[in-house]
Amino acid sequence: MRYLIHCLVGALALASLPAFAQAGGGYDLIEEFEADRFEGTLDGAIERLVGNVDLRLASSEGERPPMRVRADEVRFDYGDGDGGGEPQRVELIGSVRIEHEFGNVRADEGVMDLARGEIVFTGEPEMESEYGAMQGSRMTLDLETNKFHVEHPRAQNVAFGARRAEVRDEGPLLTEADVRDWPDLIRRLQDEGAADEPSPARRMTTQLDGDARELLMQLDPDELTGAHIGGMLQQLNELLRQRELYSEEAWAGITIPDAGEELLARDRAELEPSEVVRLNRILLRAAYPQHFASVE
Repeated sequence: MRYLIHCLVGALALASLPAFAQAGGGYDLIEEFEADRFEGTLDGAIERLVGNVDLRLASSEGERPPMRVRADEVRFDYGDGDGGGEPQRVELIGSVRIEHEFGNVRADEGVMDLARGEIVFTGEPEMESEYGAMQGSRMTLDLETNKFHVEHPRAQNVAFGARRAEVRDEGPLLTEADVRDWPDLIRRLQDEGAADEPSPARRMTTQLDGDARELLMQLDPDELTGAHIGGMLQQLNELLRQRELYSEEAWAGITIPDAGEELLARDRAELEPSEVVRLNRILLRAAYPQHFASVE
């Protein structure tokens, strides 16, 4: 049924998905969406999406990467337009997840104020990025300036300064959604990392610095918080940047895709940073296909 709804909505509305106000931080259209149920009109006005909502907001000018939005329910408020024109507000309800170009946010609820170009998150919101993880009572993301405002912040392992120029050219770094089962991945890293036999997990844990390795081994997989996942994500992406992550002994017996073999056949010292990241993502996916998403 979900697939049928996705196809019907696509046939009815993809050509005329509601445009967002230009003030919405550059995200002025819905590129695509899926849901269990759609409520709207035949002229393309979306009023409500219910159940496993997954949509991508994009810039019609292609000026910035799409932003992925997931929630249990999404409601569109057209103000005085009665369903026509551009939506003014978008309510995100239940299990809200935002994947933004500069980081990810999760919360119980969120409101996108398109006139102001911002998203306000409430209900134990948590933010994670390359620079650390933060929690608060209320968070506001300015989509135009990418500034983040947090009330009653609590943060862990936050890096000073900006490394975005460096990160942009590094290739497909991991996001939270790229790991399918965080608790089970942590268990695998802990169990195999502590064993004497060579394995990708043991290789990964030995490449971590002492403090990071100790924190990993002390984590309770059944009590993971957003801060824990944010910290692990940061450590995994640091591993992806390492030119010497691979060892023949650790990956013995594991089938590596042709794209990975081609990169391994080259001198790793001469690989571009993006190629190093891509190679290491391929290696992690080959070792743990049930945990890591495939590399685009």
